[in-house]
Amino acid sequence: REVAFDAMERLGATHESEKDNNERDKQELRDFREYGHKTPAEQNAAERWLTRAHEPPFTRRPRLGSRMVVRNNFRRLCPTLVRELNDWIPRTRSMSAQLLYYLALYCEYWVTNEAIQIVEAITKCIFRSLAEMETGDPEARLLLRKVLLLATTIGEFVDPSVYMPLLLPVVRGETETDIHHRCAAIEVLRALCEGCSPSWLRTHADVIVRALDCPSIWESRDPRLSTQIARCAGQLALTCGDVLVESDRAHLLRIVLGLQVKAWSFGARDVPPLQSDDDPLDHYN
Repeated sequence: REVAFDAMERLGATHESEKDNNERDKQELRDFREYGHKTPAEQNAAERWLTRAHEPPFTRRPRLGSRMVVRNNFRRLCPTLVRELNDWIPRTRSMSAQLLYYLALYCEYWVTNEAIQIVEAITKCIFRSLAEMETGDPEARLLLRKVLLLATTIGEFVDPSVYMPLLLPVVRGETETDIHHRCAAIEVLRALCEGCSPSWLRTHADVIVRALDCPSIWESRDPRLSTQIARCAGQLALTCGDVLVESDRAHLLRIVLGLQVKAWSFGARDVPPLQSDDDPLDHYN
């Protein structure tokens, strides 16, 4: 990976040099250097690289030329990788998630155009992984962690207004009543919230909180749904931190307390935790 990253940096330097020496193309590079950093999406991307840790060798932001090369070719690669994310061969799904993760770090907010189909594919993949985990599949948990890492990375660079219309109806049970599908959508939403900038997420916190507090969730007797709701509520509060308004913070507290009381009423001491481990997130060795 280090060798590939260094090769991409050299390719990026060559790309920048060629554009600087080409009268037709150098204006594009000059405009981005002078004005690109002023856009909200570019400012958010720069902030995310400063505050978020990524898999080695992405300990620093790739240079501009490298990002431009990947962005120019991402649209050709994306449909095939999204399709393979739900391939019937587990290794193919794993490698697709891995490559999409790396490409997302290069594309950053340019992945927005394909964000809907990527998030939809991620949700289907997590749905399958959660079902396979219950059957004892040893590879399902590792694949789940890889796909969630991809979702977190997408959340770093894509505005929540893009993917919320896709996920929130499933969370509320309006378009899908199957427990596995709803749990998958909630877990994807949690991962996206984990990566999202607090300043971006706080403007959508009220809508997300009301989706987590829908009546169908309280009517369900399935502990898996309660677990995912509690995890998502906790992540929303953690990501927003001090910028979360008090009314939303109090609403989240009521949700978590209600889930705890619901767990007690069914004889459980606590809301059942999601089975996971605390190993470092470097899965790709």
